[in-house]
Amino acid sequence: MLAPSADIVPMRFASVGDEEGLVSLLKLRHDEIEHDPLHEIFSEPRVRETIQRATQPRRNHADAGESWCGVIGEPGNLQASVYLSVQTSWSSDNRALFELWNYIHPAHRKTVDARLIVAFSQGIAEAMGLRLYGAVMLLKQHPGYMRLYERQGCRVIGSFYVYDRAGLPAGVH
Repeated sequence: MLAPSADIVPMRFASVGDEEGLVSLLKLRHDEIEHDPLHEIFSEPRVRETIQRATQPRRNHADAGESWCGVIGEPGNLQASVYLSVQTSWSSDNRALFELWNYIHPAHRKTVDARLIVAFSQGIAEAMGLRLYGAVMLLKQHPGYMRLYERQGCRVIGSFYVYDRAGLPAGVH
């Protein structure tokens, strides 16, 4: 059952003061997704650089001013976050809004946070007149997230796959 509406914490744009909380939340996300710590090592400087592209839009970066990070919660106690960036795909000059992450702290997964994040992302896409692309990366919650996106008006157009020959068990080629 979802938390009652009185418990809803509003979605907001992340600010510079959210950086530490975001780093902690994204480390938790990384640890939940990656089961082999040698496969993809968490890079705190890289994570901070990405966060700062949204919280400091005047930075000297190609997507500065065209990236947004939405959060739920107070600085130092973030419940959830989404990161959106305007980009083009490899096959088109058309710009689109790409979701780099969408993560809810495990303690807040039985709330309306996921709906708020999807609505926040859709609102930015609609305001900009852009198509929104995202991917579900949590295997345990994958079916639930897929149903949520479909109920929120999104359609599935593919899947995200990862192949890692180095991560295959011995004897598998």
